[in-house]
Amino acid sequence: MRFFLFFFFIVLNNYAIADFNWNTNCNDAYLKIISLELEDATLLIKKEKKTNPTNKIVHLLDNYIDFFSIQIGEQHSNYLSSNDLENFRIEEIKKGNINSPWYNYCQAEIYIQNAASKLKFNEYLKSAYNLNSAYRLLKQNEEKFPHFIPNQKSLAILETLIGSIPQKYHWILSIINIDGSISLGIKKLENIVENLESNNDFNHLITETYFYLSFLKLNLQNTPSELEKLLPKIENSSFLILNYATHRICNKIGRYQQAISILENRIISESSFKFYYLDYLLAKAKLNQLDYDAEIYFKHFLANFKGKNYIKSSLMYLSWIALLQDNMSLFYEYQNKINIMGDTFVDADKEAQKQFDNKTKPNKFLLKSRLLFDGGKYRNSLSQLDSITETNKSIKLEILYRKARNHEKLKQFQLAKKYYNDTYNLGNDMNFYFAAKSALQLGLLYENEGFNEKAIEYFNKCINLKNHQYEQGIELKAKSGLNRITN
Repeated sequence: MRFFLFFFFIVLNNYAIADFNWNTNCNDAYLKIISLELEDATLLIKKEKKTNPTNKIVHLLDNYIDFFSIQIGEQHSNYLSSNDLENFRIEEIKKGNINSPWYNYCQAEIYIQNAASKLKFNEYLKSAYNLNSAYRLLKQNEEKFPHFIPNQKSLAILETLIGSIPQKYHWILSIINIDGSISLGIKKLENIVENLESNNDFNHLITETYFYLSFLKLNLQNTPSELEKLLPKIENSSFLILNYATHRICNKIGRYQQAISILENRIISESSFKFYYLDYLLAKAKLNQLDYDAEIYFKHFLANFKGKNYIKSSLMYLSWIALLQDNMSLFYEYQNKINIMGDTFVDADKEAQKQFDNKTKPNKFLLKSRLLFDGGKYRNSLSQLDSITETNKSIKLEILYRKARNHEKLKQFQLAKKYYNDTYNLGNDMNFYFAAKSALQLGLLYENEGFNEKAIEYFNKCINLKNHQYEQGIELKAKSGLNRITN
């Protein structure tokens, strides 16, 4: 979810020409949309259609509403109805003024948003063709209107994300014939941010652009210091999407209590589209502190979310809470539900399903070690490992990995490297993620130390490991590392 929520959050501005009139109604509707007050936005769009029936901006705004409904709500029925409207909206926009910078831009944004929706429902080929259409339109617009900032922003984002496509999906690039670069794309977006800070015509884009930049830096760059600089600019926002970004940044840079506070204190409007995924994230953050109040938020998510993702994962976490409280009947009750509820599209749900399929009960000390590490309590996490008496290969592998992770966070880098290498050597023929993640972390450590050849060696080792948990996400980070070093 987090990958596609960012990728297609597109902004508009006050530019108006002929059939593309960005007026008060459209501006107010847009603000309602980014506040997730989608029903109120719909009423404003209907008002605009009645008042100015030739204004083509409304078709893009309609698509925004569908896009957010699909990305956050994940209901297949919404996807199908929106998909049926794609051609209609594109054709209506084509009736507008061809000399407006909005003419190509609005079409491109609809293609991009719908590409994201198609990806969410596994329609890869159709998504690739949408991206191809969007890219061509944006490049044409760039030639005609080189200073049109919304176009620059969208191209920078699209080129960056194309540069990050995992190796297993490179067939998409051959279809759409697009080049991308993570480092160049992010640099372009950074330049756009600088421009926006002093640009009176477009500076209303700055908040949304901070969101884009935070996502790219979180997922595609190894730059915690840059996230520290970005955090003060977004941490006090009332927008739920920026609460989401801030929560993730705080987790990334180790401000775990702030990450919890951001979501606990978020403003939830009765009229806004419900962003239940934030309950799931808050529950995870609490569980990482061994705060069993997490159970309340997991249950709230499960009771209200109508999509398929993170269902199995929530059930797995609830089973863990039961296990840690020695309630074995409840543990097995939640475990059994994993097999009959939700889907296995996202990595977290794949992990939950695999745990069920293996019919294994987690080791309580390893489980506490993992959770405490994710909550930033590294010495406590290490101490849990000393209580483990089991010695089978999979347990030993995870012990080595957990030791490596904790020692790295404690800045004991030589010990971390030793345990990462031990993990890689023991687990590179197993389908756990520990070996691949160890190779990735070794690559990042050597990159930070300036030993680029060693970093490249381990990034490639990471990429070459296949058929393990979290393969797509781990490979993406390794590929981003290679991109940083070689470009």
